[in-house]
Amino acid sequence: MSAIATIDLAEKTASKLKSLLHSAGYSDLLLFPSPAELFEKLNETRPSIEKAFAPDLIILDIRPGKGLSSCRELAAGELTNAIPILGITEDTHHDFLEKFFDAGLTDFVTAPLKKPVLLARVANTLRITVEARKKRAQERLLIETKEALLERDYKILQLQQRIEEADREFRRISTMDGLTGISNRRGFDEFLDIEWSRATRESMPLTLLIVDIDHFKPYNDAHGHLMGDECLIKVANSLQDTLNRSTDIIARHGGEEFAALLPNTDINGALTVAEKMRESVIKLQIPHDKSKVYKYLTVSIGAASHSPKRNSKFRCFFAAADEALYDAKRSGRNLVKAAD
Repeated sequence: MSAIATIDLAEKTASKLKSLLHSAGYSDLLLFPSPAELFEKLNETRPSIEKAFAPDLIILDIRPGKGLSSCRELAAGELTNAIPILGITEDTHHDFLEKFFDAGLTDFVTAPLKKPVLLARVANTLRITVEARKKRAQERLLIETKEALLERDYKILQLQQRIEEADREFRRISTMDGLTGISNRRGFDEFLDIEWSRATRESMPLTLLIVDIDHFKPYNDAHGHLMGDECLIKVANSLQDTLNRSTDIIARHGGEEFAALLPNTDINGALTVAEKMRESVIKLQIPHDKSKVYKYLTVSIGAASHSPKRNSKFRCFFAAADEALYDAKRSGRNLVKAAD
């Protein structure tokens, strides 16, 4: 049953009201001398949801010179502004009632109280509370639903970002040589596919350098795999450092073989880069007493330049660079040779 609070009722009116309401089953009735006491009660019980007192209706004694300020306080109160106010009055003049309605009064019932009228007005006014609370509950539910959906969408977005990051990391790792940290053959092939298509569209030259460490197997056998791996890392970094453009790529293409792709570069430009690569490896001054070429580690490089046409194949491109590399090896190693 609904809870009803009364404010500043005369003793006789309060007694009559209580009797009429109790007879209709409204047993939860509390009397307060002023809005201040009601506010105090509401504040006392607010921390405890189980014990909270929240009236569904406030009944107020209104008459000339009395009740107007109380009506305003209740209508403006943080905890009472949504509770309908029913006035009991003997004065039904328009001007008098208009002031109370402006102050926040919801409805009124005339004194002396008549049970059918009182109960009808109480029931109608309580419906306002029920509808208002239902509306607030719906609004709360809507807000909570929106917040839950936003949180869900945020979590989905975070998950998608993590998946994308993981995918990028997987792609990075899958295209990176685990030992040297430069691109591996898979990464090189993906880059070549992109640049080959670009060179075909834009009629640009594309140059391939194949770099092979001279007499690496004897070095590995003499110094062991750990030193061999350290040697490969140093050579990879050295070759990488000779590339000045972000569009160029160096990759580990095999055991001791590296490949560089230089977009929009003709054979003359490529030979300049290749010579820098060869010199950079010598400058590392890695002792190689098993070499038949030089006291330090050296590399041989084959270069091929091509302007791809539609339906051109990679195979001939690699074959030309490979042939140039073998020409460098046949010619004594520690050389750069260009394909014919």
